[in-house]
Amino acid sequence: MTKIAFRFFIDYEKEEKWLNEMESKGFHFLRYCFFFYIFERGNPNTYTYGIELLEDMSHHKNYDYLNFLKDTDIEHVASWARWVYLRKRKEYGPLNLFTDLSSKYSHFKRIFTFQVCLLPIMIASFIKLLDLTWHEGDFFYVAVSVLYTIFLIFFTSNTIRTHYKIKHIKENMQIHE
Repeated sequence: MTKIAFRFFIDYEKEEKWLNEMESKGFHFLRYCFFFYIFERGNPNTYTYGIELLEDMSHHKNYDYLNFLKDTDIEHVASWARWVYLRKRKEYGPLNLFTDLSSKYSHFKRIFTFQVCLLPIMIASFIKLLDLTWHEGDFFYVAVSVLYTIFLIFFTSNTIRTHYKIKHIKENMQIHE
């Protein structure tokens, strides 16, 4: 049996948590496509899911990295842009994508850079949308502007949270040195 779920996440850790909650109910994640998640029914508590923003844009390096993960019993389930959805059978042990503070720090730095690069584009789109709303005065543009404003607030607050996570990890790294 296949289940399709529509969800929108800005925070990848919440997305990861939700995938693992779905798995505990017996829904094994298979694919992702523009906010739609496809699951297949199976035995609960079989897999642990993880999400990672890949370091490199090169397909060759990503392929090598995913093959390395495969050697450690981690399965590549789906991809979206540079994000990869991974899983590991629980019988093979825990899924630890970031085994030390340095690798966790690097991952959050990649996420922060990704978010900071998107932010000016989103703000420019927001300004254009406000201009359209102001000149058109149509209910459609007003509704879209309100939704986009909410999205932009969540995205910006998540970017700020990512910054503080990086700061916290960096402080822990200095303590452990």
